[in-house]
Amino acid sequence: MSGHDTLKAMPTIIAVSNQKGGSAKTNVTGNLAAEFAALGRAVVLVDLDPQATLTRWALGTYEGAGTAEVLLGEGALDELLVDAPEFGAKLLPASPRTMRAAERSLMAEFGAERGLAETLGNVAADLVLLDCPPSMGVLTASAIVAAQAGVLVPIASSAEALDGLIQLQDTLRRLRSGLRLPLPLLGVVLTRYDERTLIAREVAEAVRSLAEGAVFEATIREAVVLRELFGHQKPVRSYAPSSRSADDYCKLAQEILSHVALEAA
Repeated sequence: MSGHDTLKAMPTIIAVSNQKGGSAKTNVTGNLAAEFAALGRAVVLVDLDPQATLTRWALGTYEGAGTAEVLLGEGALDELLVDAPEFGAKLLPASPRTMRAAERSLMAEFGAERGLAETLGNVAADLVLLDCPPSMGVLTASAIVAAQAGVLVPIASSAEALDGLIQLQDTLRRLRSGLRLPLPLLGVVLTRYDERTLIAREVAEAVRSLAEGAVFEATIREAVVLRELFGHQKPVRSYAPSSRSADDYCKLAQEILSHVALEAA
């Protein structure tokens, strides 16, 4: 894993979340990790989604210990991180079977949503990216509480995708009130964007009106190459480095680094 000789005492933690499916949430998480790593940042990925899509993208089939054991206090995070060399990052992997069991257990535990924040506080990384489930529950709440840099919301260019932003912002308001924590919205990134279509332009305008945080100038344009990454177990910067998608993610990563006040390489 690439990084500085001396790591930050406290990592910058970002939750990538949208309560609607089809937002390219995992695509954004993995590709940003690769871009941050290429910019010299030490990156840790945490797969919090019981579907384990990020884990399968990076590692293929995985049935070992990982996120579930850390959440339940049955394993140490630094001992369960695995290399994701194509992404230049470390990954805390997820197994669908154990993640579903962990979610059920945490739902019955008072204050369980605070545990992940304590666990991640001293992880050896510059940036931690949390890939959330496409729903609100204890796993997503845990990620939001842990993400002191805020929540990054991918929004696909479709009318129904706006509901995900509205729901997430409502969730943040309720969590802020209930937990008395700032829980910021880092910003919104438009994904699957095709500026040639009227709906994409209308969604972009609506997002800029509705978002309570930044709307990043960099957009992730619709591209076939982004649908091919999973099968090749690579991020776009190594699978198709000369593509416009690689350029989109490079620009987004630099913009986010600037936004969270990290020194961009």
